[in-house]
Amino acid sequence: MEGLPIGRWVNHWRTRRKLTLQILADRIGTSKGWLEKLSAATVDWIKLSIITEIAEALEIDIAILLDLARALVLGSNLTGAGPRGTGDRPSL
Repeated sequence: MEGLPIGRWVNHWRTRRKLTLQILADRIGTSKGWLEKLSAATVDWIKLSIITEIAEALEIDIAILLDLARALVLGSNLTGAGPRGTGDRPSL
């Protein structure tokens, strides 16, 4: 089973916020290893409560992660501007 693409977006925003994996892991109460798996898209499922905690720790609206994850899962084309028209998009 292919992992969750949401991990790429978490990694993108974590990097933009200049947070290490360890700092983000500490903020959401998980391990650095689990975040590495999420970033590498090797996690197959994630609780909504964890996505909420990640969004809060990254200081972004949870809708950004949920909308982007849904679009990626559904195979939408994400060309053009990034979240909220900022031009911020990780390479996928």
